[in-house]
This record gives sequence, C-alpha cells and structure tokens, in this order.
Amino acid sequence: MRGNLTKMITVLLLIAVLFAGGCNRQKTNIAEPPPGQDQAILADFNALVQKPTVQPAEVVNFLDANITKVSAATASAMVIGLEKILKEKLPDWQQRFADGQIDRQVLVRVYQSGLSNEFINSVPKPQQELFLAIKNGDYKLETAEGEFFPVIDYEFLQRYRQSVTPDIVAYLDLMAVESRATPIKDAALMISWPEIIERALNQERFLKQYGDSPKAADVRQLLNRYTLFALYGANNTPLFSYNTQTMVPAAKQAYLAVTFNAGDGSFSQVMADYIPVLVKNDFRLTEEVQQHRKQVSDNLF
Repeated sequence: MRGNLTKMITVLLLIAVLFAGGCNRQKTNIAEPPPGQDQAILADFNALVQKPTVQPAEVVNFLDANITKVSAATASAMVIGLEKILKEKLPDWQQRFADGQIDRQVLVRVYQSGLSNEFINSVPKPQQELFLAIKNGDYKLETAEGEFFPVIDYEFLQRYRQSVTPDIVAYLDLMAVESRATPIKDAALMISWPEIIERALNQERFLKQYGDSPKAADVRQLLNRYTLFALYGANNTPLFSYNTQTMVPAAKQAYLAVTFNAGDGSFSQVMADYIPVLVKNDFRLTEEVQQHRKQVSDNLF
C-alpha cells in the first residue's frame, strides 16, 4: 500500500502548478484607453517577451510603465505574459542552484536575512542577476530536503490586481496563497487538513465562476493536486496511519465538519462520494477505500 501511495505522491509532485474570489477592477484611468493605444502597447509588449534574451526584470519594468495605460483585458494579457516568462526562466535558475553554482552558505544567509544592495554587489556578477531577480520580487527563495531553489513569487504579482480583469484578480489571489505558504515540503503537508479543504473549495469556486478564463486550466491542475492531498495526504503526512491503518483524527474532524454539495464542482463531488465510503469502513484504510480513491485519482489525469 505504501508503495502505491509513494507512486501517487510522486505523480502529485510532478504536477506543474508550483494560487479567492473576484473583484471589480479599480481603474486609475478616468476612461478606457483608445483601442489604438492598447494595440500599440500590446505589440511592444509582445516584441519584448519574444526576445530570446529577455529577463523578467525587463518585462516587469515594461508593465510598471504601461499597465495603467491599457484596458483591463490588455493588462491581463500582459500579466499572463509576465507569468509565462517567469515560468520559462525558472528551470535555468533552478539548474544553477542544483549545479552548486551558488555557495550554500550564501544561500543560507539570503534565506535567513534577505538581500541588501551591498550584499548583491559583493557576489560574483553571474550570481548578481539571480539575486536581483529575488530582491526585485520576481522570484523568492525556498528550501526543501536541505536544498535551496527559486520559485515564482505570486505575492509580488498582486501589485497588478487593480489593473486586470476579475478572473485574473482571483487567479493571482489563489496563487498568492500558494506562494505565501507552500502546501507540501520534504514530502510532508505544511498546512492543516481544514486549510487543504478551504483552498480546494476556493479553487473550485474559481472554476465555477471563471470556467472560460485563460487560467482555468492552471487552476484545474492545482485543484487536482489538492484532490490528491485530500485522498492520500503525503508520504510523510498520510491520511491514514501507516501503523494502525486508521484515518488521522484531525483529518476526520475536518472532513466531517464540511457539507459537500456535489453540484458545486469536481472536488465537492469527490468528497461527497469519498466520505460515505470512509464512514462505511469506519475510517479505516480497507481494500474498498484503497480501490475507491485509486479509481478517483486515475480519472484526474
């Protein structure tokens, strides 16, 4: 059973994710910009992000200078474009960490104390680019299993909330939650069982309200990840005790405290079906429970 769980969590951790509720755009412009201005700024933006050598800081500077000059739809397209650049550049930065190109003691100091301009100027120039990206908010430093690595800082992207469409506001809010407190680290859940349910329900609400959003597919992947958390837990924080095969009391309490309406979305449907199976089996990891959750998880991907 543990081997199957390990395999499932491995799948979980491979899901790209690595973010509620909407609000109306609070415009800084008195009126919508002329269509020609929108088109011109968006054309310049597209030309910038298509440069092979473009760095996130250049895109951020462009957005900061132009985002209040365009419509909410165009602003949203540019924020999504910035996110795309951040994702594209991330593997290269992560590889530099994995290759040991940055001294570990330096990383410990940065993680604990933050960054100053004096410190950045003291490190070799190839490292300065990354540390500037972290200091400017494009990325943040994370640690797991004794290793350091950069991740996208979605709290930084919330600076654009007032300029984008309601669905992108809601998406940035979801992702900022993920960025602020990662759900899993070192194969262990870092948030409580009630928090797992709350986040999943917020993601489900996003999909119900903004199913046609360009970020719906990303949120759906995120929700699949949380569905697996709810079904399995994690290797070092399993839903069922490895020794007794009984459900963790805190999880049982959290699951029974919520009334799941199957019509609200896929997560609520899964939980509405899962809990009666758990009750029937006295919250023990029986063959029936294993088969049920395996069937559900197989249908997620």
